[in-house]
Amino acid sequence: MWLTFAATVVRTTLVDLLLCPFGMAKKVKPRGDLVKKRSTRRYSLDMSSAHPPVTVPAGIVVGPLGFVLKDGSEGRSIWEYTVDPSHFNLNGTLHGGVVMALLDTAMGFAVVTRVASQGKFNAAAEQSTRFLAPIRAGVITAEASVLKLGKRLAIVEGRATDDAGNVVAVASATHSILP
Repeated sequence: MWLTFAATVVRTTLVDLLLCPFGMAKKVKPRGDLVKKRSTRRYSLDMSSAHPPVTVPAGIVVGPLGFVLKDGSEGRSIWEYTVDPSHFNLNGTLHGGVVMALLDTAMGFAVVTRVASQGKFNAAAEQSTRFLAPIRAGVITAEASVLKLGKRLAIVEGRATDDAGNVVAVASATHSILP
């Protein structure tokens, strides 16, 4: 209901601002069905039927950064990344974006293990990452788990560790569950 009201307010304001100075506002027909059509048509239904959920076998290298799925069970996932010096920043350490991407992949896949069987998919709506130590070499392991799964949102957390088991970054995220 609030969406219909908001769309009407925006449309009315735009029409008043753009067309009233020219005396054309009365010629514009109201489109009350515009919001209703958008809210009942689900783009994701078209997507999910054309692109069913993808399964990733453990041990396969995924994506341009070379992340490797080690385990993906119900609500959990473990991914690894072998540090590549071409991904270092100017300080000679691994760029934080690579660590964020690894954690995002692990957290997103943890949600996938819970929602894909229902024909749904997920997308990160928000992520917060805290970097605890610099990374210069070795293999980084990201472990993620779903803390709470609702109808529309999933709360996920992840942690990245180095070869010695030291925590180098922690993250939390909220994922939207899409039909």
